[in-house]
Amino acid sequence: MAQYAMVIDLRKCLGCHSCALACKARWQVPAAESRCRLQVHGPGQTPEGLATAFQPRMCNHCDNPPCVPVCPVTPLSHDFGKGAQKTAMPIAATWKNPLNGIVEVDPARCIGCGACVKACPYEARYLKSGPAGHKTADKCDFCLELLETGKEPVCVGNCLADAMFFGNLADSESAVSRYLQDGAVRLSAGTGSDPGSNVYYYGRPQELYMMLS
Repeated sequence: MAQYAMVIDLRKCLGCHSCALACKARWQVPAAESRCRLQVHGPGQTPEGLATAFQPRMCNHCDNPPCVPVCPVTPLSHDFGKGAQKTAMPIAATWKNPLNGIVEVDPARCIGCGACVKACPYEARYLKSGPAGHKTADKCDFCLELLETGKEPVCVGNCLADAMFFGNLADSESAVSRYLQDGAVRLSAGTGSDPGSNVYYYGRPQELYMMLS
């Protein structure tokens, strides 16, 4: 099975916000919220000297997403894939797709309780207001709608510095796999447990120090 992932090369990121702005425009994200955002670390002192790190952040599509089991919506059986890949599993209003590893949300079934928003240790979810004031959880889904047509996530396509890479970790020759082989790291959840983020960062020691400290 596939596991889609993203790698951000901190050495290249300019802090220009192009990724966040493109995402906000494409998916009509409210001004005060974000699916993709830029976090600035520093300037500050590191063992390697003064440094600043620009860190794009989004849903991490965790191996064991804490947001999924807290959804109170009654699970219903759902079929994924076709033919030999076809598999069925019960899902609530948010789930991890067993075929591609993407954590998804069904706005038609979401009741807007906010449980998943509170459960996310990366603060990657928010409640989006819809018709008649009804709220539903929203977040990065790696631009699944675009992936299904053979396109890449809008943040990757709009990165001016070519600092964002997207691909399948099951493919050892993919750019994301090669970055992992070279030592890309993932962000800790800071909760004492590791949900297994699938967004990774690669950078110089000073940039990683700023991000991880």
